[in-house]
Amino acid sequence: MEEELMQFLSQDVGEERVDGGEIEEFINNHKEKRGVVVVTSGGTRVPLERHPVRFIDNFSTGRRGSSSADHFMANDMAVIFLHRKDSLQPRKHDNLLKVEFVTVWEYLRYLRICSKAVAVLGSRALLYLAAAVSDFYLPLERMPEHKMESHTDELVLHLKRVPKTLHLVTSLWSPQAFVVTFKLETDSSKLREKVGKSFEDNQQSLVVANLLGSRAFSVVLFDRSMEGESVETHDEPIEKLIVNAILLKYNKFNN
Repeated sequence: MEEELMQFLSQDVGEERVDGGEIEEFINNHKEKRGVVVVTSGGTRVPLERHPVRFIDNFSTGRRGSSSADHFMANDMAVIFLHRKDSLQPRKHDNLLKVEFVTVWEYLRYLRICSKAVAVLGSRALLYLAAAVSDFYLPLERMPEHKMESHTDELVLHLKRVPKTLHLVTSLWSPQAFVVTFKLETDSSKLREKVGKSFEDNQQSLVVANLLGSRAFSVVLFDRSMEGESVETHDEPIEKLIVNAILLKYNKFNN
């Protein structure tokens, strides 16, 4: 099941930033005292040259992920914060480990490492996958070595689909974990259908569904039965309410 992903990761042109030992040590230091949540945050980048000057970027400030990490720690959870470099950050805390990525290759490599590391916690592992992940990339063999020439009137890129990995998280890397994903759409008529398809493909625990225009104050939490729970706010940060609702379901999942 991992073959496509491992072939994809072999094309990485970046550098290692964190090894799995640091992540495992953090988990071991906390596993007897509290739950551990992996929070992913920010957008991934796809370079268009081997010595990159141009990129395709998934825009995300990381606000939802960083704010959510703060609220998880306020509820005595230890947080592995897998975040885009220079995106918004949670407050400093003893229960926080930061893991930084830039490219989609780095993100997926560290997601694999983190997911496999928290598997030791069984159902007490929580994954909160709020990062904006690239859908397509330019394969290494199609990348020019240096900056693309700009004298032509047109530029045609043949992109390839990034391997889907969520089903690997839920079925292989951390199969007992409580896994929360996000589904963002611009068309409300398609949202429920897309959520149902995601459950069918990935068997995660919860999907936080939101629309682009209202995501800052209104979301719907769906479980596998497709029963939706609306979460809305007019004054408090919506991430606080999302985290509180998720932790209620997470605690029920573990009792």
